[in-house]
Amino acid sequence: MFGSFGWDAADIVAWTGNFASEFRLANEVTHKEILSQQPVWRPPQVGSFKINCDASFQLRSRKVGVGIIIRDHRGLVVAAKASPVFGCSFVVLLEAQACLEGLQLALDIGISGVVLESDAAGVLLDFRKLRH
Repeated sequence: MFGSFGWDAADIVAWTGNFASEFRLANEVTHKEILSQQPVWRPPQVGSFKINCDASFQLRSRKVGVGIIIRDHRGLVVAAKASPVFGCSFVVLLEAQACLEGLQLALDIGISGVVLESDAAGVLLDFRKLRH
């Protein structure tokens, strides 16, 4: 994993309106960076929840989807979601959509004070910039 950080999910959801437009104007990324280290899941602090999210691409079938899992500090799954995505081929947008769907899922089930974790370094950096 690239990293993680804690923040208020409602602030991020409010920011999403401009996010997709900005990335559509950016250069298309044609491959996903492969990390050399093996990711290890670490639990969030007691009373917090961790959202892990990712986009998946099947090049041959041209199928695209996002997956989200939310766990508590004990590692117990409190929510999960997987869904197909249609009409988008921008890797960065898809990774961002996975993060945003994870945040929305947290809001839908009444969770706040979450930690977002993804292997999409650029998306997480943009979320961090939003906080400052």
